[in-house]
Amino acid sequence: ENYFADKMFFSSRGIGENSVILEGNEQECFIKQSMLKNSKEHYYLCDKSKVNKIGFFKLTNFEDVDYIITEKDAFDKQLMNSLNDVSVEVIEV
Repeated sequence: ENYFADKMFFSSRGIGENSVILEGNEQECFIKQSMLKNSKEHYYLCDKSKVNKIGFFKLTNFEDVDYIITEKDAFDKQLMNSLNDVSVEVIEV
């Protein structure tokens, strides 16, 4: 709660159904949630291995993310539509 940033780069355990980002460790989840609140821009680092991977804790929703950095063709059309619906910019590298 005492740390602030202009840009936050983070990853997680995976992306679940219903446009939710999941984490596997409760303590890491709480730290990342605090940093999401205390930063201006949010960059989610996600490769295709994270898609539909189960996590135990809800970290955040897609609408709380500004950018997703991923590999080319990592997401299917349905997932891309969900991201477009909440104005998340996908950066493919």
